[in-house]
Amino acid sequence: MKKTILLALLLAVTINAQQGISIQLDVFQDLATIDLAAFFPEGNINNQPRIMRVSIFPENTEVVVEGIVEWKREINTEFEQVTYFITKPFLSRTFYNDEIEKSEIKTEVEITNDKLKEELIKIGKPKGIFHIFFRVTEINTGEQAEDERVFTFLNPTPPEITSPLENEEVDIGSIIVTWDQSIGASGYIIRANFMDENATPEDALNSGEPLVDDLEVESGVTQINLTESATREILPDTNIVVSVTAKIEGAGEVIRLASQPRVFRTSSSPGGGAAAVRPVNPEVLRLANFLQNKVSSEFVNKLLNGEISPDEIKIFDAEGNQLGFSDLNAILDYLDQNGQSIISIDFNNR
Repeated sequence: MKKTILLALLLAVTINAQQGISIQLDVFQDLATIDLAAFFPEGNINNQPRIMRVSIFPENTEVVVEGIVEWKREINTEFEQVTYFITKPFLSRTFYNDEIEKSEIKTEVEITNDKLKEELIKIGKPKGIFHIFFRVTEINTGEQAEDERVFTFLNPTPPEITSPLENEEVDIGSIIVTWDQSIGASGYIIRANFMDENATPEDALNSGEPLVDDLEVESGVTQINLTESATREILPDTNIVVSVTAKIEGAGEVIRLASQPRVFRTSSSPGGGAAAVRPVNPEVLRLANFLQNKVSSEFVNKLLNGEISPDEIKIFDAEGNQLGFSDLNAILDYLDQNGQSIISIDFNNR
């Protein structure tokens, strides 16, 4: 059965290029430490923090800019609009958030939720999730471009291993370890080891030569094939303990939050053992990690298990042109740095 993956790439970038006007937001300060006054375009705020650069190209073109700041208190609540503004026409250039109302860039319309503003100022430092959206409109042509950023300031949480279950018996041919995402995690570290009957999970994880020795994966990855990641042969009828640690970066330091260790047992039934392990192409493994939470989990598991080979996968760009599988690493390298360029991912069994 052939598997076709359609990746619609670079569409957002192409639109801006075709329209001839572009806008880019760059945040260059640790937002966790800034004064929330930076989010309000008011000329009467003294010493307003400079946190964001807005670059509009081409320069010296008459434009107006719209800006929206939204906030939600917790991850499971809805966004609420904190402030909205539209500038008067000005000649496009690069400017900073603290220049609005203090330069030739003046607001024509400004709507601020005073209740939310008061609440945020009272809190003092960012908390919750902020969504910043800017749109530029060229006066003469009506052409538009936009950019946005989302910033999360929630209490970090350790990951929770969801599979295997505690004391579950699993086939050594394919041991899939999955976990829930941690708020604010920039990546995860996985460690696993054999565990003697009389050892504690913590002692087993930190003794001898680990089965998986601090394997690091990116923040979007929430599962690995432990069979493929192991540095030693996995034996049947053996206890294994695994732990997943989230890396939380901020304020100049990296915090590590570890999951509760999960203990499971390898099966002694037929079909297990090293002979059942399928080698997985490194590009296929990387593709599987990229597609996690984006397409069918069944398909991702088949990639991780080595059930799908490179010649069974076809990749197309947004115009329908087929790409060679050898181009996959270059595509994934680009998407690692430009995740916002993904418009959609369509998965088809053929």
